[in-house]
Amino acid sequence: MKSFIKISLGVLLFLSSLSVFAQQTTTVYLIRHAEKVKTDPSDRNPHLNTKGVHRSHTWANFFKDIPLDAIYSTSYHRTEETVKEIALEKNLKVKSYAPSNAAVESIVNNNLGKNLLFVGHSNTVPDHTNHLLGHPQFEDMSEGDNHSLFIVQLENGSANVVRIFVD
Repeated sequence: MKSFIKISLGVLLFLSSLSVFAQQTTTVYLIRHAEKVKTDPSDRNPHLNTKGVHRSHTWANFFKDIPLDAIYSTSYHRTEETVKEIALEKNLKVKSYAPSNAAVESIVNNNLGKNLLFVGHSNTVPDHTNHLLGHPQFEDMSEGDNHSLFIVQLENGSANVVRIFVD
């Protein structure tokens, strides 16, 4: 009889931990890189221009009071520079990710219950957002849209999104 109680208690604790795990909210913030230098059209890896540096400060100010557990960037100067100040203020290392839906999904699944920031590009940010939502909702961002923020909250198998503009 005692062994049955121990097993049942263990199973109950395990199931209880699963229900807590299932109710965790994962928040994914997705932004496009700030404005880049466009003087050389053949440069596939430009840095931020003056306006982009200013916008990176705006992003840092926006995220100042938002807790983040990790920051992910594609491996380009413009994306890394966009979140550099945020990472410094939060004492986080910017981690590189491949801009594929599978990579983002894997990162999110390995960080359930956390707050994640991804910086990407005009085509990848809405694509990743749509993938996390499970349906197409957003089109590629316009060339001048460096101020959109997509906030996706994942909880209990459902996803909600808010898009705001930060200037």
